[in-house]
Amino acid sequence: MRYLLGIILLLSSFIVQADKLSRKDKSDLDKLIRSEQYEKAIKKIEILSKRYKRSYQLQMLKGIIYTAMPEHMGEADKEIAKALELTKKPFEQQQIRYHVARAYHRQEKFQDCINECKNLLKDVEKWKRNSDGKIDQLVTMARTSSMYLDAPIDVNIDSYDVNTTGFELAPVIPLNEEQLLYSSGKGNSVLRKHYSGDKDNSSMKRLSFSKGKVITSLSMNLQRDVMVLSVARKDNYKGESTIYISKKDKGTWTKPRPLPEEINSSSEDNFASISPDGHWIFFSSKRFGGKGGYDIYRARLNRDWTVEKPKNVGKFVNTHRDEIYPVLHPNGTSLYFSTNGQMGVGGFDIYYSDEYEGTFTDPINLGYPLNSTADDFEYVESVDGTAGYLVSRRMNGKGSTDIYKVFYPDRERNGLYAVVGNYDTELHENDSIVGALENISTVKELSVNDETGDFSVIAKSGENYELSIKTSENQDSVYQAKIFVSGKEYEQMTPPLVDLGNIDPNGVKDEAPKKEEVVNLSREELQHIFFERNYARLTNYSQNVIRKLILREGLKDNDVKLALSGTIDGQEVLLEKSYLAKQRCEIVMKYLIKMGIQPERIKIIDNPEVYRPFVVDHYFHKLYYYLYLDQKVDEEFIKSLESHEQMRMGNLLNRRVKIDILDK
Repeated sequence: MRYLLGIILLLSSFIVQADKLSRKDKSDLDKLIRSEQYEKAIKKIEILSKRYKRSYQLQMLKGIIYTAMPEHMGEADKEIAKALELTKKPFEQQQIRYHVARAYHRQEKFQDCINECKNLLKDVEKWKRNSDGKIDQLVTMARTSSMYLDAPIDVNIDSYDVNTTGFELAPVIPLNEEQLLYSSGKGNSVLRKHYSGDKDNSSMKRLSFSKGKVITSLSMNLQRDVMVLSVARKDNYKGESTIYISKKDKGTWTKPRPLPEEINSSSEDNFASISPDGHWIFFSSKRFGGKGGYDIYRARLNRDWTVEKPKNVGKFVNTHRDEIYPVLHPNGTSLYFSTNGQMGVGGFDIYYSDEYEGTFTDPINLGYPLNSTADDFEYVESVDGTAGYLVSRRMNGKGSTDIYKVFYPDRERNGLYAVVGNYDTELHENDSIVGALENISTVKELSVNDETGDFSVIAKSGENYELSIKTSENQDSVYQAKIFVSGKEYEQMTPPLVDLGNIDPNGVKDEAPKKEEVVNLSREELQHIFFERNYARLTNYSQNVIRKLILREGLKDNDVKLALSGTIDGQEVLLEKSYLAKQRCEIVMKYLIKMGIQPERIKIIDNPEVYRPFVVDHYFHKLYYYLYLDQKVDEEFIKSLESHEQMRMGNLLNRRVKIDILDK
């Protein structure tokens, strides 16, 4: 969008030179475009066009604005092309045709875009001004977008019923209530609480701001008792904002107070969020020392609401352009954000980056149709990874930005659960409650409310944990218990929830599984690690499989060596994704090392043929009736399967890393 506005503002300066618009007309038009008041800008252009009847720039500008309006995006190419009738000059016509090609890209007419660009390149020698490689870049963008569209991810995306003709932003995933919190630029209230039935804004009154303001981002911790929000001018909601924090007190949110100057600096700071555990603030900033445009930073949030010095999240995430709307997934490692600095589907795309040993890795595009050729700003995902919400300016939307529901019909739950409960104990003056949830691989701080004793934390199904709660003045544990987090089925869009209720300080829960339940799993079941198409992301389920393999084979207690070999499926071959095989091996290797396996015991086998169809073994033959023993799951066999689900499973078997345990 920033690039689009740059073109619009440049064109408006051309209009001044060519058609001698008054200073006031130019100023009014620029102001409308900067504040994204596109309907009013169109009306202004129509009025000016009556005065300047042969202005090709005004007509072209109208069409370009249409590319930013979801309801008019489909008409943009025709509106821009009308400008061809208003000039006969070759350079001016080539300029118009370039923007027609850009409109084709927004409309997902990629071949039309490429053909128009190729015709322009034939005329480039006649073009008196240098095109600065923009045509080649547009061709590359169209081809890249086409690749994403040729391999769509399996996801359902539906417009949410709160959308208006204005803009809706900042959805907050519901936990265990039938509601959606979000920001709206329509009406007097910029923050609404929407139930499946009645609406109730009583607890949100102190979070309303003046009509000239809008909440650009809204985020809550897992426990839903701390909120971080960014508030900007309504006419420039992507510019400088003030970042506030509010706490829930007796069912009502306190008056928001600005975070200190470490967050609200003299530079532009916006799009803030709080991590699910309540310990980190993520935000975008144009402060000195970044890579360019908005960069993403994070800062530790202390219990007294002071913050430590923010740190840039790193060179892999931030580019020379804009990174906005950072949101940390409840798993505590996956950072979702939007950027226009990567070559993706188009405009702002949503990516995720996983943190490994304090560093965020190369980001991965979430793919089409979750990303569109228009601007996709914000993505929040449920705890279990099967659903979420998306903010987008995509074609055929209702307003400037709309909120969409996202649901993955075939994605397996990631095994994460929100463990919530209450520790009912009498506190002394100046006491505060602290806590931790610990197992052999990780220690997680609990978010405990000092006033109510409520606590929450993300845990994995099937894992043993030791829950410890104590007061800050008493280093001895006030409460300590062993718990086993078991999975349950929950309705769509509602994150899995394990409710421990009011726990007894003297009680102990111990529902741990027997070791035999892990050890008796077959090696065949555990040594194959599978991946989603086009991704090298290690899912939480796969991490659990690796840990079980380590336990079953006693890999920490002996010196056996491991050999990793990776493969891709037939569709990834067509998209030239052969590098994924090595990336998948590397991510499995990193996780094995993280789990205590020495690096020198692991080697990655380079396969000359990364597309090596899976050969069905005894385990998968028993698991899936349509997979025959010793059957080669190649493209021919996959196409012969009866259903989409069977084909999906066949392709999944080819996207794998095999962990071979060499002779002891």
